[in-house]
Amino acid sequence: MIITIIVYGVVALILKMDDIGLKLAGQRSDSSQKLGRAMVNGMPKLLTALTVVGTAAMLWVGGHILLIGTDELGWHGPYDFVHDLEKQVEDIGGIGGLFAWLINTGISAIVGLAVGAIVVAVISRFH
Repeated sequence: MIITIIVYGVVALILKMDDIGLKLAGQRSDSSQKLGRAMVNGMPKLLTALTVVGTAAMLWVGGHILLIGTDELGWHGPYDFVHDLEKQVEDIGGIGGLFAWLINTGISAIVGLAVGAIVVAVISRFH
């Protein structure tokens, strides 16, 4: 619950960042004005970064959902392949867990990208 509150709080701050920046830019204090202008000027860069990070996260999460879902529906090959690759690196001293996570995350993102590209191709064909 605390994490949810924090996440929604950060989202609210991002949504209001330009409004807060405009308010600060109109203050008498030079430091407030500078901070306000920096916030307003930084919004496009922040939103661009969030777009890239959000797209990567959706590909990763979507691909992972597909891998787990196909496994639960009885098609074990794709998930077993990823799991076997993870097993090969997880015992590497100190960084095996990181490598295993990177393998799972990378392959999940590739699956998400591939399935997403197929869906886009099919939909664009009929649109």
